[in-house]
Amino acid sequence: MAEHGTDRPLTLADLQAHQVWVGAEMKKGFGDSAMHVEVLRQEVKADLDAAMQETRAEIATLRRELADGLERVETKLLTSFHGWARTYESKSRGLSTLVVTFEERLSLAEDRLNRLERGDKN
Repeated sequence: MAEHGTDRPLTLADLQAHQVWVGAEMKKGFGDSAMHVEVLRQEVKADLDAAMQETRAEIATLRRELADGLERVETKLLTSFHGWARTYESKSRGLSTLVVTFEERLSLAEDRLNRLERGDKN
């Protein structure tokens, strides 16, 4: 729009022309801003997508490390339990033999006591 450089007063047509020019400039400015906002939105989205992929990769790594750690603990626990069970089994076998021997001797003693009570001499 041409500038009003005359000494004459502004007319309604001058004001309307100026309004049209200001409107066009504002639309152009808003269009540039909208484009800038869209570019920023796309950049933020790309950054978020990259961060999500990185986070998913870290989670997958942590899951593998946790599974490996659990497997090691499980192996150690089972190994320790197996060693304890072997020792316990050995002790229980010896105890079982002792109990059987004690039961046999108790049975013999009961038989002798019964024979004595009945008056048998054998």
